[in-house]
This record gives sequence, structure tokens and C-alpha cells, in this order.
Amino acid sequence: MSHARPAPADPAQGSRRAGLAGFAHDLRKAWGRGPRGWADLLRAVGELALANRTVRTVEPARLELMGQGDEIRDAALSPAQEQLVERVAYAVNVMALRVPWRADCLVRAVAARRWLAAGGVASCVGIGARHDEDGAFMAHAWLTVGRRIVTGGDTSIYSEFIRTPATPR
Repeated sequence: MSHARPAPADPAQGSRRAGLAGFAHDLRKAWGRGPRGWADLLRAVGELALANRTVRTVEPARLELMGQGDEIRDAALSPAQEQLVERVAYAVNVMALRVPWRADCLVRAVAARRWLAAGGVASCVGIGARHDEDGAFMAHAWLTVGRRIVTGGDTSIYSEFIRTPATPR
């Protein structure tokens, strides 16, 4: 899925600084999060690698993005689950900018969804589209937990046509 310009920056999206300087900035920020922050960045790399492989090799109909389920926008989360959502949002979005493989919107949503499901947190993949200034069709994917956007940045410019609830393990 692609779009003409990136969605507006989200604090959880990581540094948009280029190269080594941006990576060093993100690592300093993670350092302040303690050993768990470093472990989260490593986990994010693994989840992004698995998601990239899944998106590249699994038939779209088998991606499990078209599931049925109840609306979970207002599901209550425990404090530990709230923390997990914050950690996943930060780590996946930061490391997606740094891995040497494709980690666009759909890969990020699949990676974060899998990680959150392992932590017992239900999430929804949203897929939407818009037309850019030249009339070209642009699609975008994002992940939400409740009303919080975990991956995908500002989705307000997209018309959502798919929302798929995830069932936690």
C-alpha cells in the first residue's frame, strides 16, 4: 500500500532524521526507557521481519485481515495492556524506519497486531483509500486499539473501507 506523502508525524513514529544521526537519536530515546526499551526495539525488528515475510508470501485472502467480530473501539485495557500498547507503538514505528527491508503501513500493522495479540490485546486493522492531488488511488493501512492509532499516523484523510477486529490469543 502506498501514498504520495507520509502521514503527519506522530510522537510514537520515531525520528525522521536520516541515517546514523536519526538512529542515534532513537537509541538515546530508547536508552531512557531502560532495558525493556532495548528489548522492545529488538522484538520490533523480529516482528517486522515476520510481518514482511508474511505480507510477501501469504496470499492476501489468507492474511486474516478480513475477520468478523464485534466492535472493540471502547474495550477497557488493564494498565499493563495500556503500557504494552504504548511500547509496541513506539518500538514498531521507530524500527520500521531503520530496518533494511520493506516496512510500510501494512507490514507495521501486521507486526504490531501479532505482538499485541500475544499480550492479550485486541486490535483492529483499518484499510482505507483516497485520491491524491493528481487523482491517483492511494491506499493505506493502520492498526488501532480502542480509539488509539498504534500504527499508521493520521488516518483522517483516508476513507476507511475495511476494519478487522483481532482476537487476542
